[in-house]
Amino acid sequence: MAVTERHCNRLARIEVEKVLGKPLRKDAPVHHVDGVKSNLAHTNLVACNDHQYHMILEQRTKALKECGHASWRKCCFCKRYDDPINMIGNNIAYDMHHKLCKTIYCRGYSRGLKRRKYKWQSLQ
Repeated sequence: MAVTERHCNRLARIEVEKVLGKPLRKDAPVHHVDGVKSNLAHTNLVACNDHQYHMILEQRTKALKECGHASWRKCCFCKRYDDPINMIGNNIAYDMHHKLCKTIYCRGYSRGLKRRKYKWQSLQ
């Protein structure tokens, strides 16, 4: 029998409820630390208060895996991770960017150029 993602989510909720000794709220998501839904080890499961907290954990986990720094953010234009000190935008939302990247993007947009034509590698 194939195990579906929905089935794994339900099993994860049951495991977390066993550890906590009480039922989770219906809207409380369960985060898998290693990203593997079928891994139901207690050390791999984190009960989140809400969806926003779960998304913060997902973003930090992805950043840690991609660049080695959990607190770094991804530029929405060049798609590179960098320290938030070097970026501008809302640190909570997904619109962090380098000032230079936005300038280049806006210049290209006003000239009718598409974003993919830029060579973001030259910005290093």
